[in-house]
Amino acid sequence: MKPTAYKWARPALPEDHAVSGLAFSIIAAVLGGAGVAFGPMIAGSGEYDLAAFLALVSAPLFGLGVFFAGVSLIMREIRRYAFEQAIRAGEAEPIRK
Repeated sequence: MKPTAYKWARPALPEDHAVSGLAFSIIAAVLGGAGVAFGPMIAGSGEYDLAAFLALVSAPLFGLGVFFAGVSLIMREIRRYAFEQAIRAGEAEPIRK
């Protein structure tokens, strides 16, 4: 049995919300995690100022990246739930091929 595709006639998101924040938040978390991971190696080489700078910048960047990734995933689930409710309410029409 083929899955049914649905069309939901809801207004599109504004242009400034068209890009998923998940990709940017994962990039921020990876960059922050890399800075936290390489900070002790840089401190071991004698560059204490650079290591302190990385600690001050990378740890909050990692935290913000993880936080916004969580928010993006929660928003994705809310939209998926709203679409499922629209299907149940009959607001989404099946696409016939």
